[in-house]
Amino acid sequence: MPWEAAPRTRYRYYFLQLDSSGAGVEPGDRQFLIQNGDDALIATDASDVFVVSHGWMEDVDSAKRNYGDWIDTMVAQGEHGDALAGAGYKPQAVAVHWPSQPFGDERPLAPADELADQYTRRILGTDDAGADSPRAVSARAALKAIIDSADDIAPDAVARRSLVQGDLARLPKLNDAYQQLFTATGVARPGLDPGKAIRDWTVAVHQEPPSSGFLDDVVHDVERLWDELVAALDHEVTNVRSLVLLPARALSFWSIKDRAHAIGAGTTHQLLARLQETAPRARFHLMGHSFGAIVASSAVVGPPGGAAGAGPLPRPVSSALFAQAAMSLWSYAAHDPFDTSEAGDYRSIYPAGPPLIAGPLVTTTSVYDLANRILFPIAAQLGSPDIQAAVASAAAGAPGPGRGPQSAGAAFPRYGAVGTFGLQGVLGRAEPRTVDRVGMGVPHQEYQLEPGRIYNADADAVIRKLQGLAGAHMDINHPEIAHLFWQAVRAGAGGPGQD
Repeated sequence: MPWEAAPRTRYRYYFLQLDSSGAGVEPGDRQFLIQNGDDALIATDASDVFVVSHGWMEDVDSAKRNYGDWIDTMVAQGEHGDALAGAGYKPQAVAVHWPSQPFGDERPLAPADELADQYTRRILGTDDAGADSPRAVSARAALKAIIDSADDIAPDAVARRSLVQGDLARLPKLNDAYQQLFTATGVARPGLDPGKAIRDWTVAVHQEPPSSGFLDDVVHDVERLWDELVAALDHEVTNVRSLVLLPARALSFWSIKDRAHAIGAGTTHQLLARLQETAPRARFHLMGHSFGAIVASSAVVGPPGGAAGAGPLPRPVSSALFAQAAMSLWSYAAHDPFDTSEAGDYRSIYPAGPPLIAGPLVTTTSVYDLANRILFPIAAQLGSPDIQAAVASAAAGAPGPGRGPQSAGAAFPRYGAVGTFGLQGVLGRAEPRTVDRVGMGVPHQEYQLEPGRIYNADADAVIRKLQGLAGAHMDINHPEIAHLFWQAVRAGAGGPGQD
């Protein structure tokens, strides 16, 4: 049933379930996506429509649970709705679900053959027809060897120490298996080191205080750290398997990222356009978590010119919140400071004229979000086209595109997530500003947000609960974050095109 109710407030919202191609899964979803009818999704007199997208690693059940909890948290701050009541406040919400959980349902102690087959299908995106291709066979054999190596490492304290240190030279079976996997998946290149990915993550988890900078710049009591990490693994096969498979998990990044873009630029863009036509006076507010920020941004921009459904939305979006966005910090940049010939994918949202997001766009950052701080830059480099070009150019004796030094004064890395650094490189009136730390227990701060601007909010004090490999990536459901979004909603209520 497309309509769901938030668990505490019973607020009804539309749960739009899409498949990997962007088509509706439920009959009601398909009906809505093709025509209006008696069961039209929103009322023509709706005043505010909230469109929400989750990110990476959400299946149907977890998406419904997290959407319901987030909507409850928003609704609980009723004073914001009261403040908009004078304008005939009549809200409606649409939650978009798309397949984004590549590794959420495997059994960590499953037989190695079964686990290797699951990872192969998800990393390569192969179906039954492609399961026996040479590429899939090679990837599956490599993954089987990686999993087998974890089982060998688990009971050996010396091997576990080499693992947490990322010293795969002492673990040749694991290192050779990863080189085979990188070759099979098309990301192999000189210097690609899965051991560094493992080391960076293990150090980051135990880093106090956490830093958003580079791990190599942090001074540690190294021997004590390694002792703690080896003890934490405690010869448990589950823990060791999770660690040795971490670089393999990162390989799913590109397929899910591309899917988020396609879902946003296709179905979600068409959805927004249609809803804006159905409710011509409604304000529209977007919320994206993790890769959901890519869905939201792509929905604003739409598909490239000439593609089906291309064209701008009928009017600007009123406000947006990107909570721990798993997208490049340069996504909205006028140009990439590492390669001035390149610009951000979503730079057109803030053109020289009126922006496509008329009200504030707010991002949250947290150093406790290990998915963004550690896994994102690792994964972003594994399959980056400019990395491949750089290797080829270096072999020819010339500097590769995108690999030169940062421009003078640039303070941010080439590969980093919005959830760590915020949006950067946007010029003009929308140039990002920093919001003071989002204080724990202070859900009523006034941020004085202005329409047409980008704000990067330091949420270290709130988004901090560590949950497995991703750290605090999922820890966004707080009154303080909801209040921040409400501040953007209210600031965008009078934006252009919303009269």
